[in-house]
Amino acid sequence: MDSCPVCGGKKYKGGVRCQECGFDIPACFSGGGSSIKGLDAQISSFLCYLGLWVTGLLFVLLEKKNRQVRFNAWQSLVTFGGISIFLFLYRSVTSLVDSTFLEVIYIFLWLGALILWALILLKTYQGEKVKLPVIGEWIEERFL
Repeated sequence: MDSCPVCGGKKYKGGVRCQECGFDIPACFSGGGSSIKGLDAQISSFLCYLGLWVTGLLFVLLEKKNRQVRFNAWQSLVTFGGISIFLFLYRSVTSLVDSTFLEVIYIFLWLGALILWALILLKTYQGEKVKLPVIGEWIEERFL
């Protein structure tokens, strides 16, 4: 039996529901294993996204065994690294032209990236596997 991530109580073997607080335990909390230095795989997966591509890079370099954490680390690195490079290049090119329209597009692109980051953080915190449509498939084929 594992302990509940909410109340610390015992849950049924294989876990679906905590016997004490009734919390529905997501699948990745049960059997997710541990990661670097015994850190829970769920926490590690969340941390991969917390610092955007920087923490993704750290976990790519440090995590060697846990497939779930490695997937999230690579996805964070590729997704937010790519977004960062794109936004930097867009800003560099559009700074040469004085256009309010291009500035508004930049703000919407930046807000879209912020919303994506917040949603991925929320989903991984809740224990759900987040697999982005094109990037997730590519990472599973290439790096895992």
